[in-house]
This record gives sequence, structure tokens and C-alpha cells, in this order.
Amino acid sequence: MLTRKKFIKELSVISAGVLVGCSLALDGCTNVRSIDGALRDNKISIPKSEFTERDFVVIRKSKEIAFPIYVSKTGIEGFTALKMLCTHKRCELRPAGNLLSCPCHGSDFSNTGKVLSPPANTDLESFKVTSDEENVYVFLS
Repeated sequence: MLTRKKFIKELSVISAGVLVGCSLALDGCTNVRSIDGALRDNKISIPKSEFTERDFVVIRKSKEIAFPIYVSKTGIEGFTALKMLCTHKRCELRPAGNLLSCPCHGSDFSNTGKVLSPPANTDLESFKVTSDEENVYVFLS
């Protein structure tokens, strides 16, 4: 006979297993690629090959770059670059598919920087982006 105590214990073990499994599955699906960005003449160069298997990359912050930058494909040849700091309280955003989410207060932004959910009410700061046949260029000024 299954007692209440045994049922709760078994349910807890099963639930923990399901949560760990879901977490691993989601991590595998996000495919977040973080790269180092070499800043030269106030622009960052990213090889277009970085976008062959993914729609976006994250340029890590460094000594030269004070904040991470989200660079995503928009359309066939377009690109967008966004400062990954929430406009509500300046928390660092996390990419989640085609969204940028704030872990601090729950704001969400589109991959073009538009506010999708509060408490943020200002779109993300964006940067001028150009490209040629081989590279994408993000201009910081």
C-alpha cells in the first residue's frame, strides 16, 4: 500500500528528475554563442560565418567593451546590434530564443530591442551595423 509519506517522497524524486531533464533540454536548444569582440576604430568586426548555424551571437564584455552586445540577423542580409542592459534598472539581459529577458524584474525585449513587457518602458540602445561579403561591423559611436 502506498502511504501519503511514500507518495510525496516518490513524487519529489520524479519532479526533480523532470526539472533537471527539462533544464538540460532547454539549455541545449538555446545555442547561445558568446564571442570576443575586437574593438578597432570604434567598431567591432564579426565574421558572417558566426551566423551560419545561429540567428544571433553575444559579444562578451571586456576591457575594451563595457557591456555585452547582442547581434542578430534580421531578414536575409540585415543585422541588429543591441546593448544587453535593461532600460529599467540596467541589469544584464539574457538571450532566450528571439527575446532578451531581464532576470532582475522580468522585462522582455524583442530581438530588435522593442519593449515587450514591463517594468521597462524604453527600448534598448542600438548600434549602427553594416556588413560586407565576409563580416558584420558594429559601430559603438
